[in-house]
Amino acid sequence: MTITQMIAKMLTRINLAETNDFFTTADLTAYLNDGYKDFAGETQCLKKFVLLDINSGTTEYNLPDDCLQVIWAGYDDEALWPTSVNQLDAIDEDWIGREGTPTFFVVELDGFDKLRLYETPNISSTALDDDTTAQTDFEDWSDNLLLFHAYEPDDLTAGQTPDLETCFQWALIYYALWKCFEKEGDFQNLEIATFYQMRYLEKKAEKKKQLTIDQDVTFSGTENLDEAKNIGLLFGLNDGFWYDTYYEWDEMFLPSDGIIYLGMHSKDTTWPDGVLKINRVGDDLAFYIRASSTWTEMFRITA
Repeated sequence: MTITQMIAKMLTRINLAETNDFFTTADLTAYLNDGYKDFAGETQCLKKFVLLDINSGTTEYNLPDDCLQVIWAGYDDEALWPTSVNQLDAIDEDWIGREGTPTFFVVELDGFDKLRLYETPNISSTALDDDTTAQTDFEDWSDNLLLFHAYEPDDLTAGQTPDLETCFQWALIYYALWKCFEKEGDFQNLEIATFYQMRYLEKKAEKKKQLTIDQDVTFSGTENLDEAKNIGLLFGLNDGFWYDTYYEWDEMFLPSDGIIYLGMHSKDTTWPDGVLKINRVGDDLAFYIRASSTWTEMFRITA
């Protein structure tokens, strides 16, 4: 639905044929945009990629103005580990300004509109023509900082449509109707305002629940292990710090059998010890560990 169509649906519920001096088009549009920002901010359902240029010797970078939360970051075709100031202090008391290849990032200093890299880059970005390539081919963003973040939407105008499924566009209508019936004047009705407020909150809770379920994804199989690795990192599997005694760090891979493997990979069918495997057994999810060249079931989540 466009903003114009949404306003028309609002007017029928206010029992008006058209806008007037009390409910102007500008006011109703503002209510819808307020609802859009509140819905996106609370659910963090809007996400996008953005490329940031980096400069040699520069540790701190401005996050995009519309950034609500950094979900994932990468530098020079590799994922960066999210960390905290306390952890960096424990690793290296002189970490601020130390130059090298960035491996960690932290969003804690100077407010939440800054991102700091560790180590500080010792080379500058290789400029790309635009960020479209980075969205479709993870191997093409050399020496750039690639962010995947939740964002706050811009205000919409008459012919524009919110970037939400139709069922959740109704949340913005409910929000706007809540504010309409809450407004002091002849149309004020706090009982109806509360009704639409509750409908809005229900939609917001429904979206949060949907996003929680969506994060528990069973990916279809793929022959492209490099692609699978980046999908795994994109969905935050690096947060778990999968780690074993034989390798510096671990990754996620999806061979053609569709089973999820977490651990350093082998391109043939031989998997090293320490790899975790997640496989569907009937309606259950079974978790296995590779030890002594044998898969041993650790536990199972039943349907």
